[in-house]
Amino acid sequence: MKNIRQTAPMERKMRRTLALIVLVTAPLSSHVSAQCGFVPDFCDYDTDGVVDANDINAIIGAYGTPVDPYTFGDVDGDGVLTVSDAQECAEQCESGDCDIVDSSKPNILLIIADDLSYDHYGFAGHSTIQTPSIDALAAQSVRFPATYVSSFCRPSLATLLTGLPEHRHGVTYHAGGALGDFPTLAERLQTAGYSSYQAGKFFEGSPDSRGFTDFLPYGAIGSFFNIGNVLVGRTTLQPIYDFMAETTSPWFVWFSPYMPHTPHNAPDEYRTLYEGLGLDAATIEYFAMISWFDSVVGELLQEVSEDTVVIYLSDNGYVQSAVSEEPEPGSKNASFEHAIRTWLLVRDRSTAAVEHTELANAWDVTTTVLSFAGVYHDDLPGQALLAQPLSELPAYGSRSSLVFQWPAGTFLERWIHVGDWKLIDVEVGDDQLYNLALDPTELINQIDAPESAQQHLDLRNELGAVW
Repeated sequence: MKNIRQTAPMERKMRRTLALIVLVTAPLSSHVSAQCGFVPDFCDYDTDGVVDANDINAIIGAYGTPVDPYTFGDVDGDGVLTVSDAQECAEQCESGDCDIVDSSKPNILLIIADDLSYDHYGFAGHSTIQTPSIDALAAQSVRFPATYVSSFCRPSLATLLTGLPEHRHGVTYHAGGALGDFPTLAERLQTAGYSSYQAGKFFEGSPDSRGFTDFLPYGAIGSFFNIGNVLVGRTTLQPIYDFMAETTSPWFVWFSPYMPHTPHNAPDEYRTLYEGLGLDAATIEYFAMISWFDSVVGELLQEVSEDTVVIYLSDNGYVQSAVSEEPEPGSKNASFEHAIRTWLLVRDRSTAAVEHTELANAWDVTTTVLSFAGVYHDDLPGQALLAQPLSELPAYGSRSSLVFQWPAGTFLERWIHVGDWKLIDVEVGDDQLYNLALDPTELINQIDAPESAQQHLDLRNELGAVW
């Protein structure tokens, strides 16, 4: 075991609370039985000075069975990741045939659209909007069409940053006090040796105070109310390219441009895509912004290698009204699907493209990033979305009033979606209950229907359990 770097037991114990054992980044078929794939610091998991089967048993005790697919490779070659792989790995380590390797960690690119509803893509069936770059990404990705975020950007971004729902991190609207002292995604990634770059919208102070090792200074390209770079993506992506090219450690990029957010001022080449189609001027402006954003996404994807993990979603929904730069009622700052539902795309070259029916939440994205990086996340409520099988968990969230009361916020509504049913729990007024399978546009409120009384009760109980 000459390759094992000696680390004091206490230090190992502390680090163990912050990281998983290993990250498997290659397809199952590429694993060979001579590699256990442990990160050196964590080989002696029980800190007795010897790497043996007891360490495997300790790992199983900590993480359960079957073992998380990001913990072990398919050592026994049966095409399935189970505890038998851990046992085989332990036997190889005992016999001295195991190579202790620190598996390379993938670079990770997180793209967060701003004001883009779930059905405003070509791949999602929109008959007019042109999004060829995101369509191509979707075709290569594990897709979650029913992923839920907040109805406004800041709460969604705070959730992605902390891995916590709104009622736990306390950010419920744009204004108000600072985000609490929660461990952030960037801080957790640092424990696994990642450098991280923030570019675009960011509300929670200077990004380096939240764990980002690098970021685009607010005044470098343009700022907006001191909450990030309004022009990144609209003018240049070069600072991001420079970071990716110059960083020798594994990197994580958080790209959250103000696109297709207002101002809706796309270049003429994108506006002409929608002229002559009978659309009003406001809709042309917005659709042009979506296509411009799609082009920016395409440019960015051309600069990353195929083994880069790419994760894409929107921070909230938006449907354009006939009034320039004004959303339709119910499509932003609302609890309806067009405000809170987004597609989540996860492109990982070792995972086949597939579409999942399970519901997902924004905090699952944080956990999924950490899982790719091999970072401990058992203290967070989310699940790693590429781990199988997925649990059938509810989606839930809230809508705050425009009057912000820190730290609890003023919740006008809470909502929960379980199976086909969705309940909007209204603070003042009547609750709303929808069967999304039969009524996806939420036009028929069944709260007073006698046949739906049990669903109403069940959902209220579910909401009470998670909130």
